[in-house]
Amino acid sequence: MKAVSRVHITPHMHWDREWYFTTEESRILLVNNMEEILTRLEQDEAYKYYVLDGQTAVLEDYFAVKPENRSRVKALVERGKLIIGPWYTQTDTTIVSGESIVRNLMYGIRDCMAFGEPMMIGYLPDSFWDVRPASAYL
Repeated sequence: MKAVSRVHITPHMHWDREWYFTTEESRILLVNNMEEILTRLEQDEAYKYYVLDGQTAVLEDYFAVKPENRSRVKALVERGKLIIGPWYTQTDTTIVSGESIVRNLMYGIRDCMAFGEPMMIGYLPDSFWDVRPASAYL
């Protein structure tokens, strides 16, 4: 058997705004996590990139507390270090219409464009549906 010579690890977060905690508790945790992520990406050149959960609502929550960090985020997105979007929020196709999914993408991509290019991959960490059609939306 041939030994595996290359392994790809993609650092990322999956953020549920109100799953285990209240919105307020989640925001505190989010700010702490984001500070660690941004600092690591800015200071550690060996840390290639970080995928920010595929949704821009994370940034919306973060900027509600730390609006002064928009330029930090923008600089990292422009450098390809912080990967954002394409969704506005993580979607679930079992309970929403196709139009809702398309609008979710439309709003997410629009939000991303204020910072740089969105990740055009149907990243869905909480996929409770058949993800095969996801690429058709993109």
